[in-house]
Amino acid sequence: MNTIKHTREIQAPVDFLFDYSQRNSCRLDWDPFVTQVDLHDCHDLPEEGTEVTVHTWNRMEMTCRYVQFRRPDCIAIKMLKGPKALKTFGGAWRFDALSADRTATTFTYSFTLVRWLRPLELFAKLYFRWDMWRRLRALQHGAERAFAAFAASGVTPWIAEPVHP
Repeated sequence: MNTIKHTREIQAPVDFLFDYSQRNSCRLDWDPFVTQVDLHDCHDLPEEGTEVTVHTWNRMEMTCRYVQFRRPDCIAIKMLKGPKALKTFGGAWRFDALSADRTATTFTYSFTLVRWLRPLELFAKLYFRWDMWRRLRALQHGAERAFAAFAASGVTPWIAEPVHP
């Protein structure tokens, strides 16, 4: 099994960042990997056991189950059905508060290619590493913009009502 990991510091509180990254209503605002996210059995925020089908920019489709959903610390998914090149795939996103308004966000992916593609594992690692870097960078830009707007207005990106702490 191949595992890759990347961490990025994001200027937003851990609770806000977790919700912004996981809510279906915000996902297309920041995630360059997906073109559509279908949460099965829920509308906006998944939970442990929720299944999700993700449609990607490169026309792949993957159905996963949230095997962990621990707000605001981490989520983990496991592929149920996906591209024929992948025998297994799992991912985890971890959110660690560094201060009241700064969060270290770590993406970890583990995967196994089908046997006949295993000679291409180096290329698969490079692809996933590039994709992970791109997604974390996009999450940083999107979340920092969304949090600045929230700080100015008190309105979260996922509801139209002010939030009063």
